[in-house]
Amino acid sequence: MSLSDLFFWSKADNNTGLPNITGSELAALIAAVGAGFPQRARVTRSTNQTFNSGSADRIDFDTVDFDTDKMWNAANPERLTINTPGIYLAGCYAAWSNQNAGGNFRSLQLQVAGVSGGVIGRYFDARPVGTFPLGTLPGTFAALSFSIAQGDWIEVQAQQDSGVALDIQSATGGPVLWAQRVG
Repeated sequence: MSLSDLFFWSKADNNTGLPNITGSELAALIAAVGAGFPQRARVTRSTNQTFNSGSADRIDFDTVDFDTDKMWNAANPERLTINTPGIYLAGCYAAWSNQNAGGNFRSLQLQVAGVSGGVIGRYFDARPVGTFPLGTLPGTFAALSFSIAQGDWIEVQAQQDSGVALDIQSATGGPVLWAQRVG
């Protein structure tokens, strides 16, 4: 997978399919691009967060792994605010508890929102219940590349339809939200 593959995988592509990229490939791309564009941030959550069935709510983050452009602020813990305009590659990951709780899906919606209000672009990843390997936590992943203006922000909404409240777990290395300027 090349960096240009990721540039064009976005809302303009009607959000069709996740790119086939491993974590190490993504880390290598971010490191290569980061040498020329130092603006990047990665935030996580240190505790589980509960999501009621049937409603979409934002994931709040409380731990900064790194933030070279002051994108994360405790006053708005659900977002990374862009301070340097450009093209950004952004992504998120979360693992849901109790994969056998029922319902049809567990989802994440990664979106870019603007200061003028409204969503500029989004990627929606809904995983059908029962598609997760036995013994693993159901995880969802989303990524997008988008030209983002100063003051716009990136956030993640989670939703599930199990019929009961479920947690997004912190013990699985997530949830995670990250952004890297690439152009």
